[in-house]
Amino acid sequence: MNILLNNRLDRRRLAFISGVVMLALVLVLLGTCVASAKDIDNSKTKYYTSITIESGDTLWSIAEEYMYDDYDSVEEYMNEIIEINGLTSDKIYAGNNLVIVYCGDSSITE
Repeated sequence: MNILLNNRLDRRRLAFISGVVMLALVLVLLGTCVASAKDIDNSKTKYYTSITIESGDTLWSIAEEYMYDDYDSVEEYMNEIIEINGLTSDKIYAGNNLVIVYCGDSSITE
């Protein structure tokens, strides 16, 4: 009778351990799926256009006007404009052209 009781306990332990392992595997798989869903890039398509700098324009004012919600700040958008145009500072001059980034959902009219 003692052997029979030990066999039942061993089976219960084995079933419990198997259940815990299965639960851990399911949680790991769910965590991986959630992490993969967060990695999907939801940013909009970027388009580029050229604008003519007007008298009184600053890089900051242009960035404020054309920035869209993919950017965290005006400064971040302005830095991208600087990089795209190969500028070494934020100085711009009326009459020159400037390439800017805009979102595919919006239209640029000059």
